[in-house]
Amino acid sequence: MEPENPPQAFNPYQPNDAENVSGVPTGNFSTSVKELSRWQYFFAVLLIIGLVLMIGIFVVSMLIESNNDVTAAISGMVCMGSFGLILYGLPALLLWRAATSAKELANGNTQIQLENFASTQVKFWRVLGIIALIVMAFYAIAVVVVVAGFTFLDV
Repeated sequence: MEPENPPQAFNPYQPNDAENVSGVPTGNFSTSVKELSRWQYFFAVLLIIGLVLMIGIFVVSMLIESNNDVTAAISGMVCMGSFGLILYGLPALLLWRAATSAKELANGNTQIQLENFASTQVKFWRVLGIIALIVMAFYAIAVVVVVAGFTFLDV
């Protein structure tokens, strides 16, 4: 004779309590995510301030040293502005979006907001990793050029 209800296998990915049936974390999680969003907003603002200062200092230095060569000054500003937007502006924008999704998750705490929170975090860290790899590649190229320059330098 077979039992009517066979024992269920243990599934570590399925909650076994009635409180957490939705799979969305509760309790201290909301407080931690709210604190995370505050710090993300803070660092996004710091990145924006850094971008404005970097471009402002570069614009002033290019205008002072341009000797009335407007074309050279403008091309330098455009080049520096594009690097500034890539190194500071894009991470600031993505971090601001991540902070907004963290704040929404802390206030609403639904499955869709949790997925949006994770997605924005992944996008931010992916872009930051790609930027870090590009910067490290530029540093490696600079080291090779300097070593090659000193190697073949006739002094």
